[in-house]
Amino acid sequence: MLPLQDFLRDFWPELRAAHELYSSVSQALQEKVSEGSQREYAEHLHAKVLEAGIKAGRYIQGTLNISKHHNEAMVTTDGLSNKDTDLSCGVLVWGIKNRNRATHGDTVVAELLPRSEWQGRVTALAEGDGDESESKTMPTGRVVGILQRNWRDYVVTFPPRDGTQPQSRNSKHILTVPWDRRIPKIRISTQQADALQVCCLPARSDGGEPGAADQSGALVSSRITGWWCASTPGRAPRSIQTDTPCECWAGPESWRPRSRPSSWRTAFTSPPSQRHRSERRFPSFGRETRHPSSLFCSQLREMPVNSPERPWRVDAAQVAARRDLRESRLVFSIDPRGCEDVDDTLSVHRLDGGAALELGVHIADVTHFVAEGSLTDVEARLRATTYYLADRRYDMLPPVLSSDLCSLLGGVDRYAMSVIWQLDAHTLAVRDVWFGRTIIRSSYQLHYELAQALLNGEPAEVPELAALRPEEKDAKLAKLTQALEMLTQVARHLRARRDRGGALELEGMEVQAQLDKDKNITALVPRQPLEVHETVAECMIYANHWVARKIQEAFPHQALLRRHPPPRQEFFSQLVDSATARGFTISTRSNKDLAESLDQAVDPQDALVNRLLRMMATSAMSQALYFSTGLQPQDQYYHYGLALDRYTHFTSPIRRYADMVVHRLLTAAVALEEGKDPGRALASNRELEELAQHINQKNRAADAAQKLSTIVFQCLYFKERDPQTDPRCTADAIIYSIKNDGVLVFVPEYGVKGPVYLKNREGQVVSVGPDGACQWKSGSIQKHSDHIISSSGSSATTFRLFDHITVRISVQSTPFHADCLKLEVINNKPHLSSEPQQHQPQGRNQLVQEVVRLAEEASQQAQERAKQAKLSREERQFSQSKTPNLYSLLEEVRELALMDLDTSAQRCAATA
Repeated sequence: MLPLQDFLRDFWPELRAAHELYSSVSQALQEKVSEGSQREYAEHLHAKVLEAGIKAGRYIQGTLNISKHHNEAMVTTDGLSNKDTDLSCGVLVWGIKNRNRATHGDTVVAELLPRSEWQGRVTALAEGDGDESESKTMPTGRVVGILQRNWRDYVVTFPPRDGTQPQSRNSKHILTVPWDRRIPKIRISTQQADALQVCCLPARSDGGEPGAADQSGALVSSRITGWWCASTPGRAPRSIQTDTPCECWAGPESWRPRSRPSSWRTAFTSPPSQRHRSERRFPSFGRETRHPSSLFCSQLREMPVNSPERPWRVDAAQVAARRDLRESRLVFSIDPRGCEDVDDTLSVHRLDGGAALELGVHIADVTHFVAEGSLTDVEARLRATTYYLADRRYDMLPPVLSSDLCSLLGGVDRYAMSVIWQLDAHTLAVRDVWFGRTIIRSSYQLHYELAQALLNGEPAEVPELAALRPEEKDAKLAKLTQALEMLTQVARHLRARRDRGGALELEGMEVQAQLDKDKNITALVPRQPLEVHETVAECMIYANHWVARKIQEAFPHQALLRRHPPPRQEFFSQLVDSATARGFTISTRSNKDLAESLDQAVDPQDALVNRLLRMMATSAMSQALYFSTGLQPQDQYYHYGLALDRYTHFTSPIRRYADMVVHRLLTAAVALEEGKDPGRALASNRELEELAQHINQKNRAADAAQKLSTIVFQCLYFKERDPQTDPRCTADAIIYSIKNDGVLVFVPEYGVKGPVYLKNREGQVVSVGPDGACQWKSGSIQKHSDHIISSSGSSATTFRLFDHITVRISVQSTPFHADCLKLEVINNKPHLSSEPQQHQPQGRNQLVQEVVRLAEEASQQAQERAKQAKLSREERQFSQSKTPNLYSLLEEVRELALMDLDTSAQRCAATA
């Protein structure tokens, strides 16, 4: 047998990186032997001992979540059957030694310490600041075993050479600093130490020997990875690179990546001059996305052709097999401005002389183009979702599908999967519902602001009507506006119906970075809620609900649904305590009680109070999850946030693989109903559950990437500005949490949350002068449940929950971790440029009741005047008042933050 070193030398001499990797791993193994058997950690227990201890209730199994800011971690115990309610919040693990070499995300087994050794969580803002033992004690334990590692490639930085790095006699090994603060330092043995100074590269931990003092790692690549920003401050990151040298691709000559098969081309907003770089490539969020080029070519052969020479056209056989809506229905889409991957379109149509309405939701028929089990399908399954970052996206599907043939663009024929309801015009009760494949031609591709302007009766230019004669233009515009008004009326009733069932209206932080043509960040703009956002969202929720019912009834034990478990009551503690401090009572016994309580917790003088309470409620929510119906009892199908007994995702198959699975299930259900062969074997219950877990994991990664991307752009925006002189760095902030040494604040102008220290590391505290200006002086801090007192000399200043203060925003940079925003209090009064926000006295409950009352009155009037002219009746039934009073009320209805973030950039990801 030929040794690996000789094999590389004789057969692959040109694979430089492979030789370096072999040398690194070999040297690391030699050093482990030479280091001896010094142990600083306890050995992990044997798997059989762990299993027996878990069954006996002695040990606790869960996921380890390490704090980014404190030397503590929590073992979360979802699904724990232990009757001890003390464990409902999890088990606290204090210190590195008690973590026993477990890393963030590992599935671990913990043993409880004696009650006398239980501790509380840190309540100071940062490690070492203030009294860290203020919170009440909770179950505390130590890790005794690891069931499953969560290891992956970590981006690490090499510290500068200062003579302190330990050196072995035969090679060089370096303690690198992971970009993620929750990961301990990783020791890398390499012969390239000098060449890799001040670099970022991926390294994979191997965990080290049992009892070793620190983790060790093996060098994987010598290429820069992760966010790599331009040197000019305020510029957007140019790329997310995962460029591995070609030599690292071991295999036959035909596999050499002359054209990297890591991804299809994606859509970017960067200048064309930058697009020759590796930005075009899909970032390898997992190694599973890398394929040999021969597979990539096979994927390309699966794609349909649409070019000027060979334009794509609908197939005659498809026309015969589908319901053709191209001429009979007014179909239109409403999406964010500049949207290319249009998943959904809508239609609304009068039937039976106005006695009934036809509501249609038409979704891109992706599964027509992506056959199950094809290479494209396998790739989409691995990616599971489209990744949306602040300035770009990384598609789940190739652009010929995502931005062209599947996208329901205006003015072109497209295949769709449709749900069409016949509704009673008066009560909106469902008379009939139809599921099936259609052919549509969207007449208008609207963006949210344009659709809202049409609803408000404001002058607006519809691009599709620009070239028409005035008479024809006015007629078509009136027809479009009437359809939007009917759609809005339907959505109001649908929302009111869910509100009566207990649907929640929460709040999230959404800020968009505005970029110029050179990718400079010009502004951070908070999302402005519009009624049309909720109109579209409500129609999508309605379709998802009805499709969930359909596939669950057809396949009771193997349907892919989405559930939202009720949150734990203890997670509402901050919300309840904060509301109590303001004089409000929050009931969390059910979603309906919570919704009604939040509606009543309104400060007429400050709308931000209710907004912050809703944000706290959002933070308390559990994560919505995909699941297979065969593994959950039916009472667990419930969606807590949306107040629906069954729910799934059907409306975004271009960007979510779960929706593609649901489309296939719906197609099979319709075929069975029609007595036809579904044509394929469905995934088993266990296979579907494994897929659901994979999609859940990918969705969490996509959400985290989007949040981190927003933070990066917030830092880039402030990095080029002088906080001492630039007025944009001074803003109004509202206090939403009290800590031992400071407060947590929310800056609504920029959507920023962060800590404001009232005591520094030198022991000085914030002292407030007569004009409200702040400076550091010697003094003390006293923390209470709803306020904190900063005392200096003979003066004392109180900072209370929901107080407005003025903060200065700057960027704090370190060579080893990502930049972060630093907030400093400069005045204990509200910022002068902030306008007082007063809340209308009418809450959402009153608004819902008003909408229902108006609908009932309209129904009664319509029945009394049934003998009048048809046209007159229709106008009274569906015309929308343009008076400002009604719209001023409707604008109080916030964006439905319970929908999944992937559905729209305006929706909260926590629950849907």
